[in-house]
Amino acid sequence: MKEKIGRPKEMSSGNRGMNFSVYLDPEVMNVMEEIRWRERKSMSAVIRKAVEDYAKSHAEGNDTFKIETWVKDPTFQAIPTYHSDQQKWIEHYKTSNKEERTRLRIQAINFSKWFRMVDTNK
Repeated sequence: MKEKIGRPKEMSSGNRGMNFSVYLDPEVMNVMEEIRWRERKSMSAVIRKAVEDYAKSHAEGNDTFKIETWVKDPTFQAIPTYHSDQQKWIEHYKTSNKEERTRLRIQAINFSKWFRMVDTNK
């Protein structure tokens, strides 16, 4: 294997990162250029952050499930992702049974408590 030219980028993990190419529509590229200059960041830093955010938000899955999930477990019930729009949550709540509605209300209260706790500890 041929050795790459240039200084390797050491990541926060202490390991060498992976290099890859990305193609963007010109309109998106123009917007990204404006943002990165305004924030004084390299395009690599902006793309790394976007990929990290994507990995974090999808690490536990997303709102797409294979049909086999319901076949294997007829009681399986998917819930919308946290950032889903209001209508998805309303429809989910409407179709939930009493026990699931109770769990959803408790979780909503917990979210509110956690956010207040973080806000007061700034």
